Amino acid sequence: MKKAVMVFVSILLMLLPAVQGPALSYSKTIKIDDFDDEFAHAFNFPVYVQEGSTFRTEDRMVRVAISPRERMMWESGEGIYEDVNFFFKVSVSVTLSDAKGTVSEDFSSYLNCEIVDCDTNAWEGRLFWDKAGEEKADYAGKTFDKTTPLIVEDQYFKVTLNLVDFKKSADYYCHPDYFYYCLSDSECLAFLDSLVLRLGIDYSSSQNQLLTSYEDQQLQLENALQYEGIADEYFQAGKFQEAKTEYEKAIAIYDQGGEESKCDGIQEQIDLCNSFLDAQEIMRKGMQSFQEAAATDNYDEAIKEYENARSYFENAKAKFDEIDAAQSTECQMWINKCDDEIGNLEGVGRLRSRLIIIVLVIALVAVAGMVISRITKGKAPIAAKEEVLVLRVLDSQTKKEVNVEVKPSDRIGKVRQLIATKLGVLPLQILYNQEPCPPGKTVKECGLKDGARVEILTERNLKSREEKLQRLEERYREGKISSELYESLKKKLEEG
Repeated sequence: MKKAVMVFVSILLMLLPAVQGPALSYSKTIKIDDFDDEFAHAFNFPVYVQEGSTFRTEDRMVRVAISPRERMMWESGEGIYEDVNFFFKVSVSVTLSDAKGTVSEDFSSYLNCEIVDCDTNAWEGRLFWDKAGEEKADYAGKTFDKTTPLIVEDQYFKVTLNLVDFKKSADYYCHPDYFYYCLSDSECLAFLDSLVLRLGIDYSSSQNQLLTSYEDQQLQLENALQYEGIADEYFQAGKFQEAKTEYEKAIAIYDQGGEESKCDGIQEQIDLCNSFLDAQEIMRKGMQSFQEAAATDNYDEAIKEYENARSYFENAKAKFDEIDAAQSTECQMWINKCDDEIGNLEGVGRLRSRLIIIVLVIALVAVAGMVISRITKGKAPIAAKEEVLVLRVLDSQTKKEVNVEVKPSDRIGKVRQLIATKLGVLPLQILYNQEPCPPGKTVKECGLKDGARVEILTERNLKSREEKLQRLEERYREGKISSELYESLKKKLEEG
């Protein structure tokens, strides 16, 4: 027996994963030298199927079988039949189907060789697709040569069978007088000595386009993951507008790719970004109103702005309560500050009202005194009028300076009330030559004379000083300043 054909079993091909990539190319040379040689193999390949905007894979099968069906038999002179190593009626079948065996395309026919012009001395012959007495024989009568390959194709695969070479028997052909069993459409059928074919299996053009679409989609999904990762980093850094922009890029790709579950998760992040942005904008407006309140000299306008700021902070807190406990706490801190400032300003207003009443009473008493003086004219003289001093009062916070008229016998507590009426803010301390004047002492006891310049400290000064002392202590604990510098700065702050 001549050399047997090697049946290719591609283990690597059979073990390929479901995701193949955009190309499939299988090639195999099939050589038949003997009647017993055959090639029969079933290939399993994954293909992509598009469903809407998504893809799924399924296994499909390519079956190829090539083998001679008849061989030459020779009858010797003694009437003995002998098999000869020449063959004819080569069966060729190609079947494309799904994994369940449902056929999408198939080919079945028979190859034979005929002598050109029935010239028995001709060395060459013609291969053709032969009916060969069978019910089905595709392409019957058509030539099969190097320029006319066999192509079997469906929407998934393209199977190509090319003729490489063949040799006809130089000694025998099927003469009707001798080889009556040779069924063929040809009168000059020749036996084959060898046949060499080249089998190629590729994805069809439509499947390649689908694979390219799948790869493009996968690339887009990778981009979406990158956008999502960048958005997460922005979100963690508190850059919610930038995070929202990147999340929107990702969700657009997921939506196009039919990734509904991922879209839901990304949309939640976008909604969360919007909540943070809304809350931050409200808080920004609150800070603006608070700053405007602190900058105005009109305490009625200041109260109004502090109330607006408090309203903004309360709205911001309601939003932060659901998304960020730390910022909710900060909002509450600003609400408390607004309440404190409003309380201070309302206290100044009440003090001003009381002072106005006192002034009116004093005026009435003065008028009454004048009347009494007229009535008692000629009686004992009234004590001399007490000297009036003018103090120059500086608000160390606003740098505003006013003149206040006092008497040497006025206690410092009363002087504070007179200053509050002039400046619209109640001083907590009065400093003269950097020394505090106690509320129980008089103007004279504190050494204040006409034209003396005093400085007042308000609650805002003390808060600012406390904050500075706190920041100074933090820098000292962190080792950012020396102990000598710390003690020096602390002393200066404590002295005002």
